[in-house]
Amino acid sequence: MPTELLFIPESYTPTGEFADELAILADTLLVETFGSEARQQGFYVPFSSRRWKRMFHASRYTKIKQAAITSGMIEVNERYSVDNFSKSIRLRNEHRDGRFKEYRLTKTKRPSFRNRNIDFESLGDIGRWLVGHFSQFRFNETARAERCLEIPQVRLGFRKIENQGWHAKRCGFGKRFHSNFTNLKSELRKHLLIHGRNERTAAIDITACQPLMLGLTVKNGYDIGTEDLTKLGKQWITTCGANHDVHEWIDFCEKGRIYEEIQEWFKSGYVAPQTIHTDKGYSFPSDPHDFDRKDVKKSLIVAMFQPARDMIDNAAFQVMLAAFPSIAGYMVLVKQQDHKRLAKACQRMESRIMIDGVCGELMRTHPYEPILTVHDEIICGESHVPTVVSCIQRQFARFGTNVHVKAELKGTDWLRAELHGVTG
Repeated sequence: MPTELLFIPESYTPTGEFADELAILADTLLVETFGSEARQQGFYVPFSSRRWKRMFHASRYTKIKQAAITSGMIEVNERYSVDNFSKSIRLRNEHRDGRFKEYRLTKTKRPSFRNRNIDFESLGDIGRWLVGHFSQFRFNETARAERCLEIPQVRLGFRKIENQGWHAKRCGFGKRFHSNFTNLKSELRKHLLIHGRNERTAAIDITACQPLMLGLTVKNGYDIGTEDLTKLGKQWITTCGANHDVHEWIDFCEKGRIYEEIQEWFKSGYVAPQTIHTDKGYSFPSDPHDFDRKDVKKSLIVAMFQPARDMIDNAAFQVMLAAFPSIAGYMVLVKQQDHKRLAKACQRMESRIMIDGVCGELMRTHPYEPILTVHDEIICGESHVPTVVSCIQRQFARFGTNVHVKAELKGTDWLRAELHGVTG
């Protein structure tokens, strides 16, 4: 069996008794760092003693950790975070520039070593089934010509998939399924083929998915951590879903016209020119009257996830207050103590439908057909598209909605097909 190929920061060279172990740690941290913009900027990676012991033997991990510190690879945060994460670590600043190099392990590892970055405990049966499909996908011959591969972080993700260095987990925040493929650039996903039968893949996603998830969250009174609300506030959250404007919002999302509806309000001059502030500290001037569909979408998505104090002045939110007051009211209430709670609620609704619902059904009915997920998008073989679309329709119908589904064939050719109301 050949030794494992790893990828480590270009600026770091592991040496000494624990050289291989240090390379394994560097490889793991490199992937986790460049899967998150916040971690690239220096946010720590949760790394409990349990994880250290799972990665390295219990009798050796403290020595390996100390070697990582003294060799200048990592910095350690010994405190517990607000979210009760265990002790955490991060690559030192000079190792977070995205550049990397290959490292070949000097010793052969057991077969299970390849799965070291797969959090099986969080995945459950559905997640483990999805991971089982990873090796059935490969890139076509033209993938390497994509210019995005000039970016080191993008190239790292690409090489990891080529080398089958898998990572996967379902996060505790939104219950989303995260993997090598969720971080992969769309320019590269279009080059995926199903290995063995050389079949083109298709990407199937939901039109206006995030606004739709917001509508379904409100409609179903999905309550995430609102213990601080008054009894009246909680009661309102659980009943406002029956209001007419909520159903009207969902109807626009189903038809793929929610952005156009908001755009009409902008063109009417209802909202004055303004400055938009994002939850990441960015701000930019805007005149909603001149917004195209892409600008409207950006304004609405920003409103959904920015802090409440900034959301109030957002152009899309001002339209929501006027045209969809129940949706706007829900957003204000849920964001009262922490604006991230709305993202949490919407992501959990998405995961409930797409992972637990759609993938769960496909696992039971078509266990040998390979699929990948990128949150609200499912990638499958061209021949499997009608089955997957029908499954998506059924799962959304459980929540009383008939979604607008888009299927895009990938591989060597491109073909767009929009499917609405497909049954089967």
